[in-house]
Parts: sequence; structure tokens; C-alpha cells
Amino acid sequence: MTTLPVRLLGPVSVVGPTGALPLGPARQRSVLTVLLLSVGRPVPTSELIDRVWGDEPPPASDQALRSYLCRLRKIVERSPAVRLERRDGGYLAVVEDGQLDLAVFRGLGQRARAALRDGRHAAALTAFGDALRHADGPLLAGVASSWLAEQRRLLERERHALALERNDLALAVGDPGLVVADALGRLGDEPYDERLAGQAVLGLAGVGRTAEALQVYEGVRRQLAEELGIDPGPALRDIQLRVLQGVETVGSVAGRVTGVLVSGSTPRVPRQLPPATRGFVDRKTEWQTLDQLLLPETDEPSVIVVCGPGGAGKTALAVRWAREHADRFPDGQLFVDLHGFDAGHRPMSSEGALRSLLTALGLEPAAVPTDQAEMVGAYRTILADRRVLLVADDASTADQIRRLLPPGGGSAAIVTSRSALPGLVARPGAQVISIGMLDDDAARALLTRRLGAARIEAEPDAVNRLVSHCGGLPLALAIVAGRAAALPWLPLSTLAEDLDDETRRLAALNGGEGETDLDAVIAGSVAALSASATSVMTWLAAGPRIRIRTSVVAALAHVSDRQAEEIIRELLTIHLLEPDGPRQFRIHELVRLAVRSHIAYGFDAAVDRLLSFLITESHHGGSDTDDLLAALAYAAETGRDTALCELADALERPLGSAGRWPELVAVNDRAVLAASRLDDAHHRAVALIGRGRGAIGQRDFDSACADLTDALALADDLAELGLRARAHRALARLNAHQDRFDLALHHDECGLALHRQRGDVLGQAHAYNAIGWHLAHLELPAKGLESCRRGLDIFIGRDDRPGQALTQDSIGYALERLRRDPEARRAYQAGADLCRDLGWQVTLANTLQRLAGVCRRLGDTHEAAAAQTEAEVILRLTGRHILEP
Repeated sequence: MTTLPVRLLGPVSVVGPTGALPLGPARQRSVLTVLLLSVGRPVPTSELIDRVWGDEPPPASDQALRSYLCRLRKIVERSPAVRLERRDGGYLAVVEDGQLDLAVFRGLGQRARAALRDGRHAAALTAFGDALRHADGPLLAGVASSWLAEQRRLLERERHALALERNDLALAVGDPGLVVADALGRLGDEPYDERLAGQAVLGLAGVGRTAEALQVYEGVRRQLAEELGIDPGPALRDIQLRVLQGVETVGSVAGRVTGVLVSGSTPRVPRQLPPATRGFVDRKTEWQTLDQLLLPETDEPSVIVVCGPGGAGKTALAVRWAREHADRFPDGQLFVDLHGFDAGHRPMSSEGALRSLLTALGLEPAAVPTDQAEMVGAYRTILADRRVLLVADDASTADQIRRLLPPGGGSAAIVTSRSALPGLVARPGAQVISIGMLDDDAARALLTRRLGAARIEAEPDAVNRLVSHCGGLPLALAIVAGRAAALPWLPLSTLAEDLDDETRRLAALNGGEGETDLDAVIAGSVAALSASATSVMTWLAAGPRIRIRTSVVAALAHVSDRQAEEIIRELLTIHLLEPDGPRQFRIHELVRLAVRSHIAYGFDAAVDRLLSFLITESHHGGSDTDDLLAALAYAAETGRDTALCELADALERPLGSAGRWPELVAVNDRAVLAASRLDDAHHRAVALIGRGRGAIGQRDFDSACADLTDALALADDLAELGLRARAHRALARLNAHQDRFDLALHHDECGLALHRQRGDVLGQAHAYNAIGWHLAHLELPAKGLESCRRGLDIFIGRDDRPGQALTQDSIGYALERLRRDPEARRAYQAGADLCRDLGWQVTLANTLQRLAGVCRRLGDTHEAAAAQTEAEVILRLTGRHILEP
């Protein structure tokens, strides 16, 4: 089949007359992909930014977007199949008919279904096959964002659904050979899809491979039993029986169960729902989801798992919704508290829950069967033709719930849990609703309902502090509201003062009983953890407030990345961690305090490992700047002076690249003092260099000169070649900022000699780049270009992207001085793309300003304006107004 010019169902690509067009870096390709997924519809700029960058776009993302689109429009002009247009405050992708593989795939799917409805089976099979051949590779390959990941998942489900339809048709028309390879291949990715498993079994049997067919059935049955605790559904079991040809099903014990019911029960309509929570703040989105999933008439029972952290208001939501829709379930509303995460109770077994429910349904206690299977049979028989609602509160496992689900059509179960209960949600008809923290407006609304608008409006500052300290956790807010309501004469500022103090905050949030004692609620979640997850949770709470990643947990626990991911999944499952960006997580501050309050000892070694990991990771550009700052603050609080100095050193590059000069000075002020306490000349010299660089950024050249001169003297006394080279580089930067390029050149040449002595190849590359920069300013641009290119070759060979970014900028400047503007433009563009990928905002702004000048000289006013505007936005947001040599 011919590959179409515009592809999404594989590596994202656009083909021009001479082949595939170079679509640029990953972020730029992601912009094009978002537009192609919305082909024919203008996408607003804000929506594009959200879909490409996610929840935390960089400050100048709108300018970066315009730059990407400017380039993309020029690139795709070479393809007659697609064009990009500015339309209605956004951007629009227009693709010629029959040229976009996704549109063709969907059109063929519609054609296949239409042929199937008309009874044209051969035509339908052909159209199904053609559609699937257009989508036979990894979808949306080569692009990445959280939104695109979700679109990829949806497209995979769309492709999977089409394949299932094709397989059903192939089996129906007697072509099992078409099904076997496809069904077996997909079954590895969809092990719980019983429809797909049935297709594989029937296909194998249809081509005479009966033994293999039965092996596939047995494998699926075993996996369902071991991993989900369920048996195959009736359709798949029937397929097995058909393959076995004549094996009869086993009879039931319904008659015996019915006899028990007749002799020992009186039908009853239970009304077990507890009172609705006072001061409930509607969760509109979750409420609407419950309406959509539970209110429509269905032939099958519905199951909804409402999951979220302890104290998030899961029970309040479930009970409030159930009470308001009780008339939808005329045969009764059941409620059972399973105590799954209650530190003060043992979790209720499913047998105990069944006994309670059977009694509520009218069965006399003496008539309740003792055998679990008979209890389940009795329960299902009573409810078989009844429409009831079950609210099962605080479940910890799917096993607690599975046997309690009402069987009748039109019935429903709402299960609340701190876990998403994947084993339960995997069953047909089950859905999950995840609820989290309230935003600030909803939190104030909750307090207002409980305390009245007048009291809230009288003390806005105190209310803001209360809302902040509660972190959007409904239980914490309810406890605060309860205390304030009980003491109407007490100023809210007094309550806020209790929460201001971290050491008193948990005590102030103790409602006096198990379910209103925040510490006890969180302890219930921690108690459900495995030993390894408990240790990690303890160490995370005891350590610095950093974003949590797989590598962080691996360093803390001294385990592999795979083991660390399993621990993170366990912590996420019961909401002790919260998502905080792609593959990053955080601990809610109240959870941190609760876990910390129970720590006595045993975490120092783990925290020291974490700090060492962050320091090591920073040398490879992997650590987040704010995480390093948090770690440094923690090291200062806990007296870890050596770690403090090393963290300050690790922060020099990211703070400098971002133009955060006051923070760089403050960090190294701390490091200078710590080095003095350690009596460590090396760390003192490093801290002086860092502080000097910060002073240069603030144009405090006298302070910078004093610090850097002292640093060089210390380095000379220590005879450390690397430290001496670093001091010379800093002094070169100082002189370059003052346009003393001859002195700057001298210092960087000294540094180059020192790097050669110690065999530091990357150090030499940086020196070559700096020397080239100075030579270009000293009217020797040809020599400067030669020096920069020597450095760039080293950086490319070592795959050092930061070094490449800096050197491309220097090369662009040297080419400018040589009046080779087209080449300078390409160098600046390459440097800007690298800076964007690295998140270097200020360095990016410097490069963009120079790019704008070159574009103006070349007559490209559109790109010049885009680059200049993006640079000005970055400089305004960062407070920088100078270029850094």
C-alpha cells in the first residue's frame, strides 16, 4: 500500500516532492501533530500551548510557539498536501482530501461498517483490512507531551476496536486464518480482553489447531484468576465448550439457596444511607460524571469506584449523590463500611459484609448460610430482580467488593477507596472517578457554608492562611470549620496561628475521633503499605521537599529503577503521592507532616544518599533547579555543610543560565560560611567563584573582582589545576562583561593550558569556545570561528548539548562579523533550539536577540520580529536586560 504524504499513524511525517521533509526538533513536530489531529479546525494559541507543553509551559512559550509555527509554515510549503494558516485567533492545518492517513483510516472504517450493514461482507473485509494497514505501526511516533500521550492511547483503542470488528466478520464468513495471527499478536497487549481471546480460540480451532486453542483459553483463564480473581465471562466459556464439542456445564445450587430464603426471610427494602455531610461543597465535575454513568437505564449493573486520598471527601460525595437519587433505586439503598484503611479497625471481610447485607435485606441471622458460596448465591438471588444501590465505603481490595456487587439490571454500586482498585475496575461496566484536593475557591466556599460569609469576609488574610495550610484537603478544612463554629468568639487569626507553626499543625487538625483525626486517617494509609514502600515514604517525608521521580526513589531505597517504579505505583495507588508533572510526583504537605511526626531515627543514611544522588545527577544536567535549592535549604537546616557546598556548586550553571543572579549570590553566601566552618579551602574557592558569577550578573563588578581574585589565589595555593582553570574562566567572564576582551582572552588561554595539562577534553572545548568569542570581539573573527568550531566538534563527539548550545551562539556571532549572515542565522537557530530543549531562558533570549538582527539584515522581518519579541518577553520576565559573554 502506498504511504500517504501526511502521516500520524506511524512516525509523524510530511512528504514533499523529493522525500520526507525535515520537521525540526521534537517540540516543533509536536506543534504540527496537534494541528494535524485537529485538521480543518482552528486551534487557539492557548490550547496549542497546553497540548504541547502541558500544565507548566515555560514563561515565553507563546513566543516559542510563534517561532516554531513560522518555521513549520515554511517547511510544509514544500508539500502540496498540507498548509498551515493563521485563523480566528489560532492556527489551522488544511490537508488535501485523501492525503492524511488518519482521515483515510477513519473513512475506510466507516466504509467497512456501511458495507457490513448492507450485507456486503467481502467489501467490508477489504475495507477493514485496508484501514488497518494504514495503522500498522507505532502511532504518533517521534512526538511527546501528556496530551499527545492521551491521544496516542485513544487512537490505539480506536485501532483495536476496528481490528475486533474485522476479526468478528472474518470468523462469521468462515475465514479464521485471517484472524489467528492478528488476535494472538494483540492478546499479548490486551490480556484481559475476553472478546479478543474468544477470537483467538475460535480462529485457532477453525484452522485445525484445537489443542493450541484450548491452551490459549486456559492461559487466559489462569491469568484472570491469578491477577484479577475472576473467571472468564459466559461468552468466552461458551466458546470453550463449543471447541470441546459437547462438554456440559455444571448445575447450580440455586434451588437449595432459594429454599433457605423461603424458609427464613421476609423481603425488606433497606434505607441504610448515613446522613449527608453538613457544609458539603459540590464537586460539579465528579457529580456530573456520576449522573452520566449511573442514571441512564441499563440492562447491566453499574459499578463506580470513587478513589482519592484519605480525607478528600469520597464518602461525602457518594452519600450525598446516593441520597439525592434514592428514588432511582426503589428496592433499597445499602451501605457498608469496610474499614479498609481504618487504623482503628480490622478490614471487614467479604463474608462479614455479606452477612450484614443479607440481614439488611430481610434474612434472619439464623438463616444466613455459613458457606461463602451459598451466601453469595443467596445475596444474588434476593437481588436478582431488584434495583438497588450499594455504597461500599473505604474498600482496600477488590476482593472485599467483588462478591458484594448487586447483580440486577438497573442496580448500581458506588465503592469508595484510597485505591483505584484496578482488579475491580477491569471488569465490564466498571468505571473509576478520581477526586483530589479542592482549589482555593472551593475551599473558601466550604468554610463560608460552615461559618457564614460575614465571618469569612471579616478576616480575609486569616482565611487565606487557613486555606493554604489545609492544602485543599476537605477533612482538614472541615476540622478547621468545626473548631471555628464551636468557638464563635475566637478570631480566625488565632486558628491560623496554630496552623502557621508546623510543629502544632497536626494537633490543631485533630477532630477528636478516628475519622476526624487527620493524623489517624493518614496513618491508616501508611499502615496499608509494604515494608519497602513504608521505608521510602518515611525517607521522603524526612528529607528535602523535592519532586519525586523514579531515580530519586531508587537512590533513596538503593534499588533498581524497576523496583523504584513498583514502589511509586504502590504509593500512588493509595494517593500518598500526587502527580506533579509528567512522571513526577509530590507529597501533600499534611501527609509529609503526619509521616514525619512518627519518625524517631533511621533516615540519615537514606537522606544522605539522596543528597549525593542529586549532586551527581546535576553534573549530567538531570536535576531540577528548584529541587537543588530545596535540598540546599534542607542541608543548611540539618547542618550538612559539605552537602551544602556541593549543592551550591551544582546550582551555579542552572541559576546562571536562568539569570537568577540574586539567588546565585545568596546560595553561595551560605556556601562560603559553610566552607569556613569546615575550614575547607577548596569549597571556599568554589563558593567564591559562584558568588562572583552572581555578582557579575548583577553588574557588581567590584564585589565580583574581590571574590574571584581570592578564589584564584586559593586555587593557586591548593595547586588544583581544574580549580585554577575555573577561576580563570570566571575572571575572563568578568573582563568580557566590561569589554576588556584582551584580558578575558588572557584568562581563557591560561584556562586552556591548564585543561590540557590535566587532560580535560570538555574543559578544552569550553575554553576554545570562549577564546573564539573574545577573538571575534577583537576583530579577529576568522580565528575566532576556527577556535569555536574546534570546541563544537568536541561537544558533538561527546554529545554535550549544553556545550553545543553555547558554541553555536558564538559561531553565529563570528559568522556575523565575517558578514556571512545566512550561515550565522542557521547557527543561531540551532543554538536557540538547543536552549529551548534545555530550558535555558536567558541564554535563549541572548541568542534570539542576535538572530533577530541577522534576520533583519536578510530581509526576513517576520522571523526577526518573532525572535525579538520572544527575547524581550524572556528578559522582562527574568529581569535581565544584558547579554552575557
